[in-house]
Amino acid sequence: MEDRFMLIDTANHMLCEGQVKEFWRTEGTFQIESGIKELKKIEEGQSVRFMFMEGHKGIFVGQVVNKQGTTLLVENIKNMGADMKEDVRIKTDIDTKLFATNGEDDITAWSVVVDDISAGGAAIKIKTKIPLEQKLELAVPYGSTYMMINLIPLREQIEEEGFKYGCKFYDLTRTEEKMVRSMVFKIAARLAKKG
Repeated sequence: MEDRFMLIDTANHMLCEGQVKEFWRTEGTFQIESGIKELKKIEEGQSVRFMFMEGHKGIFVGQVVNKQGTTLLVENIKNMGADMKEDVRIKTDIDTKLFATNGEDDITAWSVVVDDISAGGAAIKIKTKIPLEQKLELAVPYGSTYMMINLIPLREQIEEEGFKYGCKFYDLTRTEEKMVRSMVFKIAARLAKKG
């Protein structure tokens, strides 16, 4: 499978998305497929930040040395470091369910809206107050099925129609993390095509 990339701004919001044509240690060729409006603002000599869908962990920075149509040649690429937050957060509007298990047969389910999502967590909107730091499961749509993802609400915000919780995913397998990252890239590409 081809590797995908996402150009991002300093707040980790997606600007452009596309396919990695070539990538070596310090240079790469990237084909932009969505986010063409943002691509028009990028000039030769400009520094850009990007991340990969899989394979290469972290946020990278490099300099655009050639721009031809929707293709960028980027050189002097460096990983910005392991401490850099690498999860791009994408605004969504996904209706789904949140579950709490209070014993073998005692399961509570709530209707929630996933307000935004990244490979590291999600913001959920819910009409009911839920306890912080409680281990819960979120049903996240993936294709025609659902993935059950473990999460912990860490921050609460009171809103007009209920509550909004900033949640962190935990105990994700590599496969689950890859699936969530893939879903985030697909949503980002869809949003970029609309914009």
